[in-house]
Amino acid sequence: MIQEVAFIHVPKCAGSSLKVVFSGWFGKGLIPHYIHEISGKMPTLLTPEYTNTIANKFGCCCLYGHFNALRGVGVQDSIPHITRFFTILREPFSQFVSQYHYKFDRGRTELDFEKYLATNQPNYLNHFPRQVSFDNYREIVDDFEYVGLFEDLKLSMQQLADLLAKVLPVSGLEFRNVGSKSYSDYERFRAEFEQKNQLEVLTYAYAKQKFYLKGA
Repeated sequence: MIQEVAFIHVPKCAGSSLKVVFSGWFGKGLIPHYIHEISGKMPTLLTPEYTNTIANKFGCCCLYGHFNALRGVGVQDSIPHITRFFTILREPFSQFVSQYHYKFDRGRTELDFEKYLATNQPNYLNHFPRQVSFDNYREIVDDFEYVGLFEDLKLSMQQLADLLAKVLPVSGLEFRNVGSKSYSDYERFRAEFEQKNQLEVLTYAYAKQKFYLKGA
C-alpha cells in the first residue's frame, strides 16, 4: 500500500529528534517541509503530482515539518490533498517556555520571560490541519490518525512504529536540539499562561485523555 502521510512537527515537541527516526523509516520518501530561517527560502511546493510521484517512486511519501498557517505554509496552503496526519504534542506551558529559550538563545528576542509572556501567544495550534476553536478542537484532534505525547515519548514512538509497520532503531531515540534550561523557575507563571491560552490547554488535555484511554 502506497503511503502519503504527513508528520506535523509542532515546534519544541521533539520533532528534530524524531526526524532522524522517520528518515530511517521512509528514506528518500521523506520530504522535509521547513522555511529556511536564515535565507527565508520557502519549502518545496508539495503538489499532488509531486507527492504522488514520490510515493510511486519510493513506495511511500512522508511530508515532515512545520505547517504553520500564520506563515502561509499551513496544511491548507501546502498539502490540502493529504488526509493522514501524525503529530507529537507537548504540554503547552512547557512548550511555550522551551520556545522562549530557543528564541532568546538565538537572539530572536531580548525580552525577559514575564514580558515575553505578556506580549506573545503560543505558536502551537497554528500548525494543526485546520483552524482550531473552542467548538471544534476535539473534532480536529480526532482527525489525526495519531497524536502522541512528548511526555511519554518512548510509548508514543512505539505506537507510531506499530501503526506504520516500522521498527524502532536499536540505539533508541537520539535527542537533538535540546535545551539545557531548568523550567522550575517558571512555574509561577503557569496560571497566567493557562488563563490566557485556554484553547491550547484544552486541546492538549483532550489529546492526552485520548492517548491514555487508547493505551488502557
